[in-house]
Amino acid sequence: MASAWFEKKEGKDYITDQGNLIIDADFGLIEHPAVLDEQLNKIVGVVEHGLFIGLAHKVIMIKDGEAITFAV
Repeated sequence: MASAWFEKKEGKDYITDQGNLIIDADFGLIEHPAVLDEQLNKIVGVVEHGLFIGLAHKVIMIKDGEAITFAV
């Protein structure tokens, strides 16, 4: 189960240049990202999400101030 919240900017809901709200979600460990990708893409109103299935070949993330890189 995910928790979700509206992204805020200066205390107000963040609205993109195209007039869309940004909703952040924490799904925890995503065991089947391709399935989640399909499910999110089927939700009416979801414009984009941050899963880059089939697009990214390298992940760069920061943990405890240190960059971690790995191939996917």
